[in-house]
Amino acid sequence: MRMAIFGATGRLGREAVRAARERGHAVTAHIRKAQPSAEPGVNWVMGEVGNAVKGAEVVFVTFGPRSPSDVPFCSRETQSILEAMGQCGVKRILCVTGAMVGNYAGNRTWCFERFALWIQKRYKESMDDRVRQEALIRSSGTTWTVFKPPRLTMKSPGGNAIAGPAVRVGLFSSLSRSSLARLMVQEAENGRFVGQLVFLKDS
Repeated sequence: MRMAIFGATGRLGREAVRAARERGHAVTAHIRKAQPSAEPGVNWVMGEVGNAVKGAEVVFVTFGPRSPSDVPFCSRETQSILEAMGQCGVKRILCVTGAMVGNYAGNRTWCFERFALWIQKRYKESMDDRVRQEALIRSSGTTWTVFKPPRLTMKSPGGNAIAGPAVRVGLFSSLSRSSLARLMVQEAENGRFVGQLVFLKDS
């Protein structure tokens, strides 16, 4: 399968590139500037997002958090990616946002819900940007899946991660980035959660 990965130089993006390559998929990774340590066997492209989308069968959006002082960019960049997908005839998109994004009290324990509401107020501009990102994808007419993990770690995957629209996460829930990357590649392959918001956590 031909995969285009955005956010490929971030910690999750690098895991997604690695996971896709391990499964034998062809990867095009979009970057903003040249990477001296770019992984071999990957087509690293710069410039317009369409340069990465063209020829892809599935698009991964793995933008990670930045400093709260930075100008929010996720919805803007996602809109550009969706426009490029429409122009190139690409329908499948997998995107990562977060368990604290949006109004999903049923997926969060009481304590985590209180914390999420505080974060949404404290970092309103960034969190609203993520809400817009989700809304853009859900209304795009694409074949989409949105992943909503809790705190991400760099641990090696332990057991099988728990994933699904009804999964409930708490203050101490976490998920390794390598587990999330593997789940994204698996979802691209089997389409288990098409058109769904997927909450996840380590088992």
